[in-house]
Amino acid sequence: MGLRLGIDVGGTFTDLYLLDETRGREYTLKVPSTPDDPSQAILTGTRTLLERHGIRAGDVSYLSHGTTVATNTILQHAGARVGMVTTAGFRDLLEIARQKRPSVYNLFADKPPVLVPRHLRRELDERVAYDGTVVTKLKAAAARDELRRLFASGIDALAICFLHAYANPVHERQVKELARRLNPDVYLSVAHELTSEFREYERFLTAVLNAYVGTRLDEYLTNLQASLRELGLKVDPYIIQSNGGLMSIRAAAEAPVRTVLSGP
Repeated sequence: MGLRLGIDVGGTFTDLYLLDETRGREYTLKVPSTPDDPSQAILTGTRTLLERHGIRAGDVSYLSHGTTVATNTILQHAGARVGMVTTAGFRDLLEIARQKRPSVYNLFADKPPVLVPRHLRRELDERVAYDGTVVTKLKAAAARDELRRLFASGIDALAICFLHAYANPVHERQVKELARRLNPDVYLSVAHELTSEFREYERFLTAVLNAYVGTRLDEYLTNLQASLRELGLKVDPYIIQSNGGLMSIRAAAEAPVRTVLSGP
């Protein structure tokens, strides 16, 4: 039993709901959102709500937060500059996509922009079969060279997407380790860690989206956590996932794609 606080950030308003389980009381507040830094509306609203009802920040025992940061980042095309490494012959997969499309036979239909430009999608000579058997071993020297070229181009995030990595992620793990050594600051998004399932287009696209929103959401969550601590809250917020479940701040920073549609 305690004080449970829920915060949902929308494009226009930020809504706060506080439940006092001990007394059976409910408190609500709506404040204007601050799109440039959504955490400012959260802090303003939380401070106002607590002061208005004479509640100490340290007495809040639970905090959940729905955020549209990842969703808005995609809609506004405001994500990171993403690079991608993939199996030789598969760098155009993001553009080819699937047969099922809104206008299959329309030769003039506008296609959504690909989040990774073609020159930032690099191929590596490696291959794992559908059953996890390594057909072609990854060459570390070649992988290192391609990664250096990508980092020299100024990417902020890297998506690592190899064929059939759901069955055997050995090559994705090797490239992740190489990338971490070469550039400790780059945001890494590894396909098998997000969706360890078959069907390469869906898995690759998920990894790319994760990289695209990763740096922005990571920065936002870090600032939010620090600001709430300064306000006096002793609990870390849980972040609402796209499926309605909850995850920790650390989990949200590692897999921010799971917060797309968090608010709605």
